[in-house]
Amino acid sequence: MKNIKLGKFTLKQDKKNLKHIFDIICKEIPASLFTKINFKYFEKLVKKNIIKVFSINKGKSITSVITVVDYKNYKILKNEIIWFFIKNPIMILFNINHLFKSLFKGSEPSIDKNYLHLLHLVIYKQYYMKKSLKYKDKLFNYFFKQIIKNFNAKILFLCYEKDNMAAKNFYYRNNFKTFAERPNLLFVKKKYR
Repeated sequence: MKNIKLGKFTLKQDKKNLKHIFDIICKEIPASLFTKINFKYFEKLVKKNIIKVFSINKGKSITSVITVVDYKNYKILKNEIIWFFIKNPIMILFNINHLFKSLFKGSEPSIDKNYLHLLHLVIYKQYYMKKSLKYKDKLFNYFFKQIIKNFNAKILFLCYEKDNMAAKNFYYRNNFKTFAERPNLLFVKKKYR
């Protein structure tokens, strides 16, 4: 995908800064299962094109991180992660609660090839402080739409923990609709034209 610019912000598919991006995900999203997986394995998943990594940049600074998984890789990713822990059984012992919550969320919602899974979204607020919420939302929706187009999908979906108020506010404000619910999780989606 070519770099896409809007104002001073540029969206790019990012394979060069993988270690930095992995560290950002682990630091900013402690509930992510990837906090329990090492960088080499994350890098392998990206190189196998199971996970696609994007960054939004302002100048040389990464202002946001977006990772996505397309329909055909959605179940493959889950299986890959299960195999990682089978091959590293000691990690299961240390992370049993986290693994149970992440891998066994209940039945998966019904999706098809029109769906693209937003796996991670990290937004560094300090780069957007001088922008209005309206501008910030417009920027992210524009970039989401470009990513969706790149995968020939129509719907962006994700899940987040019910007590994550920042996520709830962001997705509600941007017209994502709840389409499935589990004890601690909400699945939300938005159709892009």
